[in-house]
Amino acid sequence: MVRHTLSEPSETEPPRQKSTLFCPACGHSSPVDGDWIHRTRADSVTYVCPVCYERLTERPRQESDWSRALQQSVTAWGATVTAGVTAATVLWRSRRKPADAPTYKNSK
Repeated sequence: MVRHTLSEPSETEPPRQKSTLFCPACGHSSPVDGDWIHRTRADSVTYVCPVCYERLTERPRQESDWSRALQQSVTAWGATVTAGVTAATVLWRSRRKPADAPTYKNSK
């Protein structure tokens, strides 16, 4: 039976974070939020090595909380405007004279 043992970290080597990316081309390593070059597109972010410019990974772009809040606010505002315009249209139509109603002139 083979037993796997964990090696003790060396005192000269800093501990690695779980979210560390490694460049397969040159061996550069850094945390995900470290020195990687980010190429942002509409729907994705590509991580590129700052040493050899190798493309590491492409990940879906996440919306920020601010972006999500703005989108929800605009949606709510649009619904409010639509409801207001609809109510004004209904009120205007209800107060409008029918086309076949007789017209009375004021006589002096």
